[in-house]
Amino acid sequence: MHPRVDRNVLVLAAVVAVVIGLAVSNRRGRAEGRTNPGASLVAFLVSPLQRVLDRVGGLAGSVTGAFREARHLHADNRRLREENERLRQQIHLLGEMALENARLKQMLAYRDALPGRGEDALLAPVIGINPTNWFNSIIIGTGANRGVREKQMVFTHRGLVGQVRLVTASTATVLLVTDLSSGVGARVQRTGWNGVVKGTAGPLLEMVHLPRDADVRPRDLVVTNGMGSVFQVRGVPIGTVQRVDVDENTSSKVAVVLPSVDFRRLEEVFVLTR
Repeated sequence: MHPRVDRNVLVLAAVVAVVIGLAVSNRRGRAEGRTNPGASLVAFLVSPLQRVLDRVGGLAGSVTGAFREARHLHADNRRLREENERLRQQIHLLGEMALENARLKQMLAYRDALPGRGEDALLAPVIGINPTNWFNSIIIGTGANRGVREKQMVFTHRGLVGQVRLVTASTATVLLVTDLSSGVGARVQRTGWNGVVKGTAGPLLEMVHLPRDADVRPRDLVVTNGMGSVFQVRGVPIGTVQRVDVDENTSSKVAVVLPSVDFRRLEEVFVLTR
């Protein structure tokens, strides 16, 4: 080691030893009730260092407190975010329940108003839609165990849906009125003209077998006429006339009808079980 560095170390060690000795002597003197002349010197030598240490200690305490507060704020923030997410989910659930309640109230009121057939209308949930053709069929979560049979009428409070085609113990497949093989006895509500509503495998229907002089206009409501073994309830809405064409081959009118029911949004239906 360099001689000058050695001397500096020795001097520093000597100063520290003297300060420590004076501090110990001062403490003993105070304990024995004696006045120590080195006390002032100790105070003079130590006080600058003490002030520095006090400031460092205060700064360290402030930093520690800041870190502790930051941890608490982070925990509070996380807790508030979780609570906000729970409340958002609850609001969403309550909104869904309110919509379902309103929809079921409308459906039950419509069922109860059916003349003499309300008690035969069984409420069933829609559990599936044909993925290859939106306008072909749906699956309901009610089957033979609840009295569902083939060729039973299916409808909602908004209008006609179709008829039961296949049945299992707990489910059933419903052929929609939009299917090509579907045919429904129908009547123009405003004028009473009868015809048959057929499916087109698309979003629209066609009312055929209308005489050329039949009074049918756009916006006319088309309803079931109650004729036949399947669609026995009169007055169930089928759809609204969009336009009227003339079949040149038969000289009869064809009314293009928009269904009253949006088959893509069905959630519950009624099955007429008798």
